[in-house]
Amino acid sequence: MHIQEFSIAPDINPISIFKAVRQRFGIPTVILESMSFDERNQMSIIATTPLQEVITHKNSFETIREKLEQTHAIPEEFPFSGGLIGYFNFEIFNEIEPTKAAPKKSNHPNAFFYEFARFFAFDHENQRLICFQTTENPNFETENRDIVEASTNFKPMKVDVEKFKGKDLADFSIFEMDHDLSEFESKMKTAKKAILDGEVFQLILSNGFKKELPEIDGIECYEILRLLEPTTHLYFLDFGDKKGKVIGASIEILGSKRGNEVLYRPIAGTRYRGLNEAHEKEIEHEFLSSEKEHAEHDMLLDLGRNDLGRICEPGSVKIIREKYIKKFANVMHIVSDIEGIIKKDFDGIDFFKSIFPAGTLSGAPKIRAIKIIQELEPFDRNLYGGAVGYFSKNGNMEFAIAIRSFLLQDGIAKFRTGGGIVQDSTAKGEWLEIHNKAKTLCKVLNYISNKD
Repeated sequence: MHIQEFSIAPDINPISIFKAVRQRFGIPTVILESMSFDERNQMSIIATTPLQEVITHKNSFETIREKLEQTHAIPEEFPFSGGLIGYFNFEIFNEIEPTKAAPKKSNHPNAFFYEFARFFAFDHENQRLICFQTTENPNFETENRDIVEASTNFKPMKVDVEKFKGKDLADFSIFEMDHDLSEFESKMKTAKKAILDGEVFQLILSNGFKKELPEIDGIECYEILRLLEPTTHLYFLDFGDKKGKVIGASIEILGSKRGNEVLYRPIAGTRYRGLNEAHEKEIEHEFLSSEKEHAEHDMLLDLGRNDLGRICEPGSVKIIREKYIKKFANVMHIVSDIEGIIKKDFDGIDFFKSIFPAGTLSGAPKIRAIKIIQELEPFDRNLYGGAVGYFSKNGNMEFAIAIRSFLLQDGIAKFRTGGGIVQDSTAKGEWLEIHNKAKTLCKVLNYISNKD
């Protein structure tokens, strides 16, 4: 085990380190970070030099558990202590509930993970870089000094932020979509009939967007997305052009396990930020006074408690903070925190299986909602509604829900966004919400494709 620490200059940042690392060691290389710091998120982690590749179409959890046992450890004081980093597609649900599985419509893997040998932990608070390597390397310290030096050659990307404030980049006409408005309205009628018939209370209906982006690296897209949406879970998984690059700025954690404590944090409802402080307070008051928002959030709280109750010690599942406003760059949401103590016989993989997919990406009751979604949506969701994160050697895990994210593969960018259908939803209202959620990704991809 090798460890080395650097104090670094203010002009060096996680992106410059990532670029220097990738230039030196190639792909796959990944970065996981947060730009919305709290007690749980204070570092950016860059990982490279693969030791194991885990790509599965079936028996994913058994394979991951076996491969995780074989991984190398790094120091225990970090939440991630070595292990597997990657993502699950939405269709991993078919392995969690095989009796409810629908035939897949694509050949995408259910799981895509790597064990890496080298890690670069960027400590934002103390402006230091901690380097780890889990395998023997006599050149470890020299290579790290070369990385730090090379990182000074990668300057921040020049982005015309003013262009993103207007409507010009929010042009969806050059994207290929799964549905047009009339098709979406037809599917929504079927969804609302299922609600009226008492099959579900709510379900999430999504639309897919696709655009050709030949000769785009992906790091430029990530750098812009990170600037526009400095949120809690940012990631760029560069697995190459053929295997794909996952770029995302998720606002929503799926679940986190630290020791025997597990966290589930449902998010529901969206409002745009205010024009000034007075306007912001007015929006917050309206938001927290909405009966519709409370009803939908209560449904998610019930789902969360039920999901955690299956794998947590009796009486340990508690709502520790309920219905508070969490603000992001452009929007605000109503959030609650649910914690529990996981039973000794269960691990991070069991925890993942108990909470996936998030109710905010399926609806309720969850299994029936997913079945209807699979019937209504013409293509597999793949990345959308899946999860990006890690299983750690020390038993910890953390995954973000794969929203506000896209896959760049073979020169094509694909992403999805969805709206929560309830009985009083309107097609035009949900169509607008889907496009509002997709707006940032749309603007980033249009900006990149039009960049000189």
